[in-house]
Amino acid sequence: MNMLLLRASILFFSISFVAGFVQAKVMDSNITVRTGMLVSSLTGPSSLETSFTVFPIIDFEYLNHQSAKSALIYRAGIAIDSATSVSKYIGFSIGQKHYIGSVGTNSELSSPNDSIKIYSTSKYSFGYNVGLSQVAAESFVSSTFGINSTLIEINGFLGYEHRFSNNYNANAQLDMAYGYGVSSVTFSGILTRFLFGINYSF
Repeated sequence: MNMLLLRASILFFSISFVAGFVQAKVMDSNITVRTGMLVSSLTGPSSLETSFTVFPIIDFEYLNHQSAKSALIYRAGIAIDSATSVSKYIGFSIGQKHYIGSVGTNSELSSPNDSIKIYSTSKYSFGYNVGLSQVAAESFVSSTFGINSTLIEINGFLGYEHRFSNNYNANAQLDMAYGYGVSSVTFSGILTRFLFGINYSF
């Protein structure tokens, strides 16, 4: 009987405590900036093969949570060869991210005097994005003449985030994409990105 009364009392005070909070905030969006390396292996007309590796690539992402476990993502990336100042890659895409074993959102309950913040310290994720990209193939005629190919890019990724302050997370991500050439000069093949950066939740 005493144990039952104790449990009932704890439940009552817990409900009363939470009910006293006047504002609930869910941080369901974030912005991520990453850098890293892009590795490509492409095949063009007459089985002509080309490949390049560029560091750094800059990757931008805006994320909006559709639920605690999934989110819609918008991405843009650009890679410029520092030696030649040639844009080797530029791409835009949209997709989804799903979280494994944790929630993606951050939450906060607050009152005039108190607040409770709920964060996931570590987050594992996977997802996909689909979009258009343009790659610069090797210069076959001269050092100043290159061939650009437009690709429909289908990308899958694995990611990890670790919180180091209230709204900031360190981020690492591995992308593996297949690009299907759709321009007049067609190159198709695999693009791999190794990325790390920081995201801010709001």
